[in-house]
Amino acid sequence: MVKRQFWTAFSLTLAVYLLGIAAAVWVIKPPEAPAAEPVREAVEYSPDPEEDLILLGVMEGEEPVVLLLGFFPAQERMAALALTGEDAPSGTPDALQGELEERYSLTIDAWLSGEPESWQQLVQGLGAATLTLDQDSTVTLDGETVILRAGRQRLDSQLSMALFQSGSSHAGELAAAWCGVFCQSAEELGSEELFTRLNGGFETDLSYAEIARHIQGLGWLGEAKIPAQAADPDDPVGITALFARSEGTNR
Repeated sequence: MVKRQFWTAFSLTLAVYLLGIAAAVWVIKPPEAPAAEPVREAVEYSPDPEEDLILLGVMEGEEPVVLLLGFFPAQERMAALALTGEDAPSGTPDALQGELEERYSLTIDAWLSGEPESWQQLVQGLGAATLTLDQDSTVTLDGETVILRAGRQRLDSQLSMALFQSGSSHAGELAAAWCGVFCQSAEELGSEELFTRLNGGFETDLSYAEIARHIQGLGWLGEAKIPAQAADPDDPVGITALFARSEGTNR
């Protein structure tokens, strides 16, 4: 009984002694707090008129399609023109660039030309486009007739290409929808990956430096989800106005 009391008292004394040592050590040298992360100030993006970008797209093949895609961050807008069927001019990309620049009094920054398969692969990598049809539209897909009903439609790469090649009156609206998809993907992909995709299976004079210079403006347009305006192929004056560059640009 005496031994049990002795060991109990000894254990309590030892515990108090050890707690006292621990407290003293903590007072002398408290535990180190984690280092504070440096405060980073958000840099607000301000669109520059020099970031205006007008691209010429040429879909080669039996039913050629010519596209003009305009991106104007400083004006907070985008524009698209699709020339299909008899409205589509023919020639080399350089010749088409000169012809369209003269016809619409504008300056094209770069061109992209490829077979329908290359365009389909590009669109497939960027994502489906959504547009609203004011009437039914008929296209041919893999030899079969497909009716796109009036209303909101989400078109994958195959249906997009089929609609373009059908000469549909909705081609301009689809090109406008593509502008949004392109911008929403641009900043996410980054300059290097976007350059790789635009050069895969295409002929182009679009340089990496040109993409890097515009990537932030494109991403900003995509993040803002600004809808592109579709130009009327039969209104050259309206096309010139729609693709007018921002004030202050040197182009």
